[in-house]
Amino acid sequence: MKKRYNKNYIVRHVRYGNKSTYLLFCNILLKYFHFFIYNFSINIDIFDHFSNTLNLNLAESNKILK
Repeated sequence: MKKRYNKNYIVRHVRYGNKSTYLLFCNILLKYFHFFIYNFSINIDIFDHFSNTLNLNLAESNKILK
């Protein structure tokens, strides 16, 4: 089997990347970014839920103390 690429071609395309690898990398980045944003929003919802329950508990304890 004949070598299709010389060393310089491979090094140059690994270093700078051709369009397809760049697009693939951007696609992966976008997917992970979307996943992170989704998880972050879920975390905010959970935090809001817990802070609301905490505030309710504090209000009830203040009523009991009064």
